[in-house]
Amino acid sequence: MTAELTKGETTALWHAVEWMNKVLHEWQRGGFRDAGDKARWEAERLTLREARRALRKVNAIRKAQSEVAKLRNFANYRPTGKLQVQRKTAGGV
Repeated sequence: MTAELTKGETTALWHAVEWMNKVLHEWQRGGFRDAGDKARWEAERLTLREARRALRKVNAIRKAQSEVAKLRNFANYRPTGKLQVQRKTAGGV
């Protein structure tokens, strides 16, 4: 079983990170109830930072996977050395 990442999976991760960003933004806009609330917000903000870093890594892994697939496809391509269809020039010669 291969564990390749799909575009849908990376898109879902991106949406989750963006949702977390919006939640933290609204939490900050609403104000903090006390010092403990602000400390929890700071901890979640650090978690968001780590999630963004992880998302960048996932995107890099997915990009590398597509590059490997391109190379694999190129390695399977074998030119025949001759045209499959013989074409005449415009002058008919």
